[in-house]
Amino acid sequence: MTRGIIALVFRCDLLRGELQATEEAEEARFLTPFEIHELMDEAYACRLLDALEPGVAIRSHDGVSL
Repeated sequence: MTRGIIALVFRCDLLRGELQATEEAEEARFLTPFEIHELMDEAYACRLLDALEPGVAIRSHDGVSL
């Protein structure tokens, strides 16, 4: 871990109410896998796509190359 960064991504379900922004998140929305690929850099997209798969995913990279 040359940069000392740990990213945790959790898969959640909305049980009631509506998805909304908070003090910590300026925007909140649901994305399809296609939208994740289109809107995010690969280093971030892979984390969200991993969360859509069953089980636990562990990745280690230099912040640039996966």
